[in-house]
Amino acid sequence: MVAESDGPSLYAAASGPADRNEPLPASVLERDGHAIPSHDASGYSILEQPMGTLRPLRVILMGAGASALNFFHQAELSLPHVAITCYEKNADVGGTWLENRYPGCACDIPSVNYQFSWRVRPWTHYYSSAPEIWRYLKDIERDGDFVRKYVRLRHRVERAEWDDDAGVWRVAVRDLATDAVRHDEAEFFINAGGVLNKWRWPDVPGLHDFAGKLMHSASYDEGYPLAGKRVAVLGAGSSGVQIVARVQREVAHLYHWVRSPVWITAGFGQTWAAADGNNFACESPTSPSQAASSTGPSNGRDEMQACRDGHRHGRRVTTRLTGEGRARAHGRHGGAAALPARQPGQVPRVPQAD
Repeated sequence: MVAESDGPSLYAAASGPADRNEPLPASVLERDGHAIPSHDASGYSILEQPMGTLRPLRVILMGAGASALNFFHQAELSLPHVAITCYEKNADVGGTWLENRYPGCACDIPSVNYQFSWRVRPWTHYYSSAPEIWRYLKDIERDGDFVRKYVRLRHRVERAEWDDDAGVWRVAVRDLATDAVRHDEAEFFINAGGVLNKWRWPDVPGLHDFAGKLMHSASYDEGYPLAGKRVAVLGAGSSGVQIVARVQREVAHLYHWVRSPVWITAGFGQTWAAADGNNFACESPTSPSQAASSTGPSNGRDEMQACRDGHRHGRRVTTRLTGEGRARAHGRHGGAAALPARQPGQVPRVPQAD
């Protein structure tokens, strides 16, 4: 029902300067014939706006990798009145997973743990490769239309300095397409560039006199053929380990120069692992007949989907060891032994199977 009336409203006065947060005319700013002071003796003045009014803010981010994508998502949920600009030096988003494409490049933790809680998906491998992780990040960007809304590609931040007087960050940005430098400012500056993209060559005398193909893992010439060639790898960090494991199958001869030893073990959970790590299944205590069980090698997609469906429908979801994994946990599988007890501060030794 709608009631109409030509009379004055009993509930709202006409909008005036105070309602629009505009300065009041001088004729109003007086009391008992005296002008009302705009501030007290100490310089304090009352801001003529309602308490809790949100003021516009600007945020500048450097880098459009995983951290920036998460920030865009969270900002759209909980940061109104915030203008966001992200400068990315590359031609696309993805950060380290866009740049690092050396042979064998992959995540070194299980893929189900290397994803956002607000964007869960099945993976094709237990430890997914760089291209698959980059595609995951790119899909997030496309679904959110983040590049159009926030990101300026091929723009490199060259300087960021806090201006204490103005209360803003002064940022110098180079447009890599035109080489022009522009200046920007914001109340907040977020370094989302990560720690893995500022690579350098090792300090090896004569390294750059090498007459053959010279490549760094962080700037690898993807697709360069190595079959039948003699290849030398310097270093045994995570990249070196992955490269050696992959290229040794195809090269004619492989040299691996290591300054200090590297220790490689399976994760301690390997003691309880079944084939392909496929030893966990999800079950709902309220509907055990619908529990997913793992009976053979798989990549865990069915199990993860069962877990996700359980959470989505409000069921309490637990994990249980099944089959081969349970046998390992009890030390009954093919000579595999349980981990020995250790004293506080003692580094555990991983037992070897017979």
